[in-house]
Amino acid sequence: MTGIELTAAADMTLVHQPDGIAYLPVTAAQYNTDAAEKEVERRRSVRWPTLSVAGFVSGNDGEAYNTDSHIYRSYNEIALVLKFPLFDRTLSTDEAIARVQLEKAKNHLKQTRLDMTALANALDRKMPVVEKSITLAEKSIVDSQTLLSVAQVAVRAGRMTMEDYLRYESDVLAAQATLYQARQQKWQIVARQAVIYGTDLKGVVE
Repeated sequence: MTGIELTAAADMTLVHQPDGIAYLPVTAAQYNTDAAEKEVERRRSVRWPTLSVAGFVSGNDGEAYNTDSHIYRSYNEIALVLKFPLFDRTLSTDEAIARVQLEKAKNHLKQTRLDMTALANALDRKMPVVEKSITLAEKSIVDSQTLLSVAQVAVRAGRMTMEDYLRYESDVLAAQATLYQARQQKWQIVARQAVIYGTDLKGVVE
C-alpha cells in the first residue's frame, strides 16, 4: 500500500487524524438520489407534447420495361410532427416507478447519514478510551517488569519458589499482550475513520 519494503516489524505513526467534510457512503447515496431525481424528470418530460421534423428522400431511376424509355422519379417528403401522448398509459406507470425509486433512494440516503453519523461519533468517543488503555498498559508493563526484577533476585536467593516466579513472568507477558491489543484497536479505529471519510491511509499513517 505504501511502497515501502520492511525486513522487520516497525511501529506505525499517526500523521493526522482522519477527517473530512462528508462521509463517503453518504456522498455515494447522495449521487444515487440525484440520479433518481433526474430519472423522474426525464420520465415526466416524455409526457409533454413534442414537435419534430421527419422526412425522407427516395428516387426511382431506370428503364421502362415496355417502352425502354428512361424514367426518373423522386419521392421526397418532409413533415412537421406534433405529438400528444394522451393515451399512452405506460408513461404514467414509468413515472410512478421512477418516483418509487426516488423515495427509496431518499430513505437510503437518510438512513446512511444517520448510520455514518452514529458510527463516527462512536469512533470519536472510543479513541480516547483506547489511548488511555495504551497508557495504562505501558505503565503496567513497567510495573510488571520491576516486580519481575525483584522476583529474579528473590528466586536466586531461595526466598521464592519457581512457581511463584513464573507468575511474575506471566504478568509481564499479559501486560504486553494488553498493550498490543490496545494498539491494534487504535489502528482499527483510525482505519475505519479513514474509510468512512474516504481518506487515503497514505496521508494518515506512516
